[in-house]
Amino acid sequence: MSTELLLSFILLAPAAPKSVGARAPERTPLPASQPVAPLPSRSALCGALKQTRNRQSIARLIAELEPQSQKEYTMCIAAWGRAGDWRRAVGLFDTMSDAGVEPNPFSVSAVVSACEKGGQPARALEIFEQARAGDRFESNVVVFNAALAACSRGGEWRRALDLLAEMQRQGLSPNCNSFNSAISACGRAGELDTALELLSTGMRAAGVEPDVVSWSAAIAACQRRGEWRRALELLDGMRRQGVAPNERTFGASSLAAHGAAISACAKGGAPPERALELLAEMRSSGLRVAVSAAINACGAAGDWKAALFLLDEIRRSGARPDLISWNAALAALDKGRQPRRAVAILDEMAAAGVQPDAVSYNTALLACQRAGEWDSVLELFERVRRAGGKGAPNAFSFNAALAACAATSRAAEAVALLGEMREAGAPPTLRSYAAVISACEAAGEWERALDILREAERAGVAPQLTPAVALQAGLVSLNALESRLLRALGRRT
Repeated sequence: MSTELLLSFILLAPAAPKSVGARAPERTPLPASQPVAPLPSRSALCGALKQTRNRQSIARLIAELEPQSQKEYTMCIAAWGRAGDWRRAVGLFDTMSDAGVEPNPFSVSAVVSACEKGGQPARALEIFEQARAGDRFESNVVVFNAALAACSRGGEWRRALDLLAEMQRQGLSPNCNSFNSAISACGRAGELDTALELLSTGMRAAGVEPDVVSWSAAIAACQRRGEWRRALELLDGMRRQGVAPNERTFGASSLAAHGAAISACAKGGAPPERALELLAEMRSSGLRVAVSAAINACGAAGDWKAALFLLDEIRRSGARPDLISWNAALAALDKGRQPRRAVAILDEMAAAGVQPDAVSYNTALLACQRAGEWDSVLELFERVRRAGGKGAPNAFSFNAALAACAATSRAAEAVALLGEMREAGAPPTLRSYAAVISACEAAGEWERALDILREAERAGVAPQLTPAVALQAGLVSLNALESRLLRALGRRT
């Protein structure tokens, strides 16, 4: 919600000049002033914080709100968590005590959750333990569940079990979310037997009924170990317990369970028919899931072999995978660091009469780039150039090729690509300029590198040179780069 203060001014009409002996004219009445828009209420600001994930909006709303209570601090910390900015969430949490506001279980839960979602499970657990050690509040299920979610992300299965036991010692009742995180933590750590024991015994002893997420986490644990028989047994258990796969009821969680089971079948050497039976079940159960969704599930589980297996079996069954299915397989290969297979998939797509689009090409480019296959990147970019239509190169494609030029000291090609990028209607980004400068520098083309730097400055891009991008391009800072280029140019002349 954007709020602007409207300032109104009273405009006074200029007075007529007085003439001697003349009667003073009547005063012109003041025009009615426009009402000043009221400042937004604190509740309105809090409501706006709940609805946005935009970092600039969050910063502005927090500045206007100036949080004063535990509830307001918690909402602000949670907003940074939703925006994926765990550092600001931690920073705001650290200022609570300085402002005379003591943290409570909900504010601790918000900052722990922000760190967990930001990929910082160790930091999340550190904050949780520090807050508990201070003995400044009484823990509740919410804050324990936030810590358990961090255990799940980090595969901290022993710690997860300790937290479940601690909850019970404090008289707190773990709920389904608590057990789901613990099962997931065990699965990520390869502790399949412990995960299944939690599902079958632990939850029952606590009087908690497993939901589809519980079953999915256990099946995913089977997938990681290639235990396809146990995965299928768990699917049967879902049915017996009335947790039937249904898109309206379960959506992505049911898909995850079936995808993990399919992956387990492929990974564990199950007969191909079993995977196809699972896919057929997904369709017959009312899940409007294309083949691509199942392939995506395998890819998300880190099993590119299962993704290709499923793609091949579908083709052998006489069905024709669509573009989305092919792109899902490419994504699985990228995640599995299989660049050559990704390029081969592009050839298979063309042979099957499916034209690769920009997503297809860019995913294959990314797979080659991650693997440092720079010649393959440049060869594939030539193919993208010729593709045209939906496969025509965009900013991502150009940047991949420029990165390859930088890695192989191809200064002339990098400069030419930069010009081609502009002509194609893809404005060069900071990453584009950094790659070209790096290519010129590596080739000893100092004057050309300085020219590109000046061009980036004129385009208003260079001031955005952040340490992360500079480091990736082999640069230190804008000023340091300029000085280095000038020194090198001076030595040469």
